[in-house]
Amino acid sequence: MAFNERDLLESYLLSIRESNELIHVHIIVSSVIVTKNNFINARAELTNIKLQNVCKTHGWVYLNNGDTKKVYLYDTVHLNENGKSLFANKLLHTTREKQGIYQFHVRGVNQ
Repeated sequence: MAFNERDLLESYLLSIRESNELIHVHIIVSSVIVTKNNFINARAELTNIKLQNVCKTHGWVYLNNGDTKKVYLYDTVHLNENGKSLFANKLLHTTREKQGIYQFHVRGVNQ
């Protein structure tokens, strides 16, 4: 069974709400990355706008991956090893920024 965009977003938000009720956490929501597929990118752009708005409403952190270059994909949509390292660096940086820690580095990719 395939999820449509609304079902996926609702499922995502439900998981976040349930996690946040269990313990106090900083919620970081990652955007959908840019791919080599224009159809997917058009849908991703709309989804990212919705995710940004949800983050603003709930006081969550929005991690923008819209600037991920296509060179970081090993096919049309999936991150290669350098892309994964770049994503990990962004996530680590954002997490540490929320904690007041500002030095970070993951596996050879400088951001």
